[in-house]
Amino acid sequence: MKSDLGNYKGALIDLNKALEIDPNLAYGYRYRAKNYDRQGNMTDACKDMKKASSLGDEVATRNLEMNPGVCK
Repeated sequence: MKSDLGNYKGALIDLNKALEIDPNLAYGYRYRAKNYDRQGNMTDACKDMKKASSLGDEVATRNLEMNPGVCK
């Protein structure tokens, strides 16, 4: 993934396109949350992690449960 290589802008463009095509793509929100987190944007990271969880992404749900103080 581009964000793993430090290309956060490129990753964000790709993830936004994927979510535009399929707004119910739970893992797309989780990966975008990870991308925002790596950039220090916790507001958008939490918003996307919660969205991924609400769409049934179990990893996102576990992340939120394991770090309850991060995304209030």
